[in-house]
Amino acid sequence: MAGFLTFLLGLVYAIILIWIIRRYSIKHIPGGSYIKGEKRTYRLANVLRIIISVVLVSSVFTAIIWPFAFYVYPAIRHLFDPSFLTDKIMSFDINTFFRLDLKMQSALKITGLEDQTLRGKVSMGIIPQKIIFWHIYQLLDWLKNLILCYILLEFHNIFTSICNGDAFTGVITGSLKKMGIIIIIWNSLSPFVQYYGYGAVLKNITVSTEALKITPYFYVGIEYLFLGVALLVLAGIINEAVKMHEEQRLTI
Repeated sequence: MAGFLTFLLGLVYAIILIWIIRRYSIKHIPGGSYIKGEKRTYRLANVLRIIISVVLVSSVFTAIIWPFAFYVYPAIRHLFDPSFLTDKIMSFDINTFFRLDLKMQSALKITGLEDQTLRGKVSMGIIPQKIIFWHIYQLLDWLKNLILCYILLEFHNIFTSICNGDAFTGVITGSLKKMGIIIIIWNSLSPFVQYYGYGAVLKNITVSTEALKITPYFYVGIEYLFLGVALLVLAGIINEAVKMHEEQRLTI
């Protein structure tokens, strides 16, 4: 059953990935239109475009390999060897908060501390009791990779437009808006998904002492939310510049 579910999710993943690649094909990079008799060169923008292209190709390649490495291949192996999907294969690391009360541990004697409580963030290797938790973990990583690919593609479109002499175009405005909205939505929802999802996993962990408390990691990236809002504001400013540029061009 686990192998069939893994294979099914891998197949769904592959279909979605193919649709995304066809929908947002890298071949459909916006072209440019030079002003007659004028040639523009943007060396820094061209260098950044090349760097982003390399990273984009690498990210897309990773996104293509992902379902085969984590879904299709394990599912096929499991069909021939039911013991393949072992605890070691299905384990994953999650970030958690911990609180250790030293006063409840008589064997530990630590002096010089203002508070006899240790707190912090730690990464824990988890063996899920249900396969659905493993799929949720893989799905979150997959979504992160797809979002990265999409943002890189939009950046590639922006710098391609600049290199083609179209610094004032609706393509740049649209790309900035899309990136801003995606960044805001992802960083608003993912902390809650991780908190409640990992919280369900941590309920299956047994701790023999009351001195140690483990809670799921929860962090909202305020800096990323600010970045998303900044991109939306920048898109609005550039949109006004595009309108002024278009009016000037029509006047001339």
